[in-house]
Amino acid sequence: MQQNLNSSESEKSWFRRITEEKIAWLILSLVCALVFLLRLKFLSLPFDRDSGTYAWLGQQLIEGKVPYVDFFEMKLPGLFISFGVLLAIFGKTIQGLHLGFAFLNIASILIFFQLLKRMFSPFAALFGASAFAVISLHIFADGLGTLSEPIVVFCFLGGWFFLAEFFYGKPLKTLLFLSGWMLMWGATVKQNGIFLLIIACFFILFQTLFPKDPSRQKIEIRDLMIFGLGLMGPLFLQFLSIAIRGSVSEMIFWTFEVAQAYVGHKTLASGWERFISFGALVGFHFREFFFAGVAGYLLMFFFKIPKSVKWFSVVFVFFSFVSIVPGLHFYPHYFFLIFPAWTFGIVLMYEELRLLFKKILPEKIFPVVAGMGFISIFIFNPVYRNIYLAKIGPLDYCENIFKGNPFAEAWVLSEIAKEKARPGDKVYVFGSEPEIYFYLQLEAVTEHITQSYWGVSRETEFRNVIMEQIERKRPRFIFYVKNSYSVNITEKDVYFVQWLMDYLLDNYYSLAVVDRTVKNKPNVVTGPKALDYIPNGENFMILFERNP
Repeated sequence: MQQNLNSSESEKSWFRRITEEKIAWLILSLVCALVFLLRLKFLSLPFDRDSGTYAWLGQQLIEGKVPYVDFFEMKLPGLFISFGVLLAIFGKTIQGLHLGFAFLNIASILIFFQLLKRMFSPFAALFGASAFAVISLHIFADGLGTLSEPIVVFCFLGGWFFLAEFFYGKPLKTLLFLSGWMLMWGATVKQNGIFLLIIACFFILFQTLFPKDPSRQKIEIRDLMIFGLGLMGPLFLQFLSIAIRGSVSEMIFWTFEVAQAYVGHKTLASGWERFISFGALVGFHFREFFFAGVAGYLLMFFFKIPKSVKWFSVVFVFFSFVSIVPGLHFYPHYFFLIFPAWTFGIVLMYEELRLLFKKILPEKIFPVVAGMGFISIFIFNPVYRNIYLAKIGPLDYCENIFKGNPFAEAWVLSEIAKEKARPGDKVYVFGSEPEIYFYLQLEAVTEHITQSYWGVSRETEFRNVIMEQIERKRPRFIFYVKNSYSVNITEKDVYFVQWLMDYLLDNYYSLAVVDRTVKNKPNVVTGPKALDYIPNGENFMILFERNP
């Protein structure tokens, strides 16, 4: 008789969980649809300089160019390959890359849901995945952009998910290999991803020390070796591809010396100031979620939560923060790397509230109440009400979010150049706005698509190479960028700047100008007025065309 009762209770529990999963999947589908529709609205959002750089480099790779020889970047090959794959699948256009990142965003949400469902309940996973969906669109962390951080987070979540499947589902050895592969791939997209990889390694440690189900077989040395093989896979294949093309020494220079110069030119004082400034910008606009995540971590020690989860949470927060520290730049989009940890804190908060109100609210009612609170936060958050749900176009969004940056004018002047461009034309951009190269789809006269080397040993060599290439290839268009946000050739290099000005005066005329004057708003000048127009503001961009 008792056995029948236990069997009946087990069936009810199973049925309840299946019902919860169906409801959770239904709601999550609606959340994903909303996220996708919001991103579709901004498929024509102009690139920032980093997005433009990665898009251009990805295109160079799929066109057969050799990394670190035909194009330069201080990141590892995983970056070029990832962007190249997205461009190959979705098209070599700004809309295509944005569409690819929209699907990447949805995939990350779904993976995070499955992962959290393994660790908690379907409704807890739903809240976590929904919170991540909202936060991942953070406008000040460039959530609608096409940067490297979303790819790193996708790889981290995928690798973590495979680990969770191994420990909580079927312990297949393939899962360990796939986990290692994805985690290391994320680190080759952006070196900061190594800290997220460390988080996953601690997940393995805590699951071994504090198993959720002690009866399950513990991880063995052989399993760790398989995981290690997965980790080595991306490194081996990427290094092999570079070695075959004979550019190992160049890769070492760009990924070590140039990267070291980039990391080392900020002081602790300026780094701390940037962290406070940009951290407040990111956290303030989602303060409800921010405080919920912080509270989740602080209160977890007062609730009956598994030890493996508690200790993992501490490591999760610490190394997520460390992942945005290198270089002390703390750009807002760096904070995208901490969004999974932020969301995990919200899940902990949900579980703590559930345990707190377990005796007051029926188990079926609590998710409904919590859901109403979540929806209220989303609806009444002024950022989403004013930006996403209002009638604002991509260019207006770009101007509002990237205040003072020349991203809008880069798009506008590129469209003007497109109207006159012919096959075989070449272009040069004086300044660090590589997105222009991608917009025009013309040949760049130099591999140096940015002029910001921060005093590396070969800086003078690079300047001379650029000058020689401009004179020899005679680009049809030259974009002259003068903007305090666009890193350019240092003012001490007077010779190069004077040479370029003389070269422009002798061989080019001004086709169009975007001048930032009143309240730093862009003013577009075209036609005959552009010929003799003298910019009034400190920040401007001029499109030059070669004399007939």
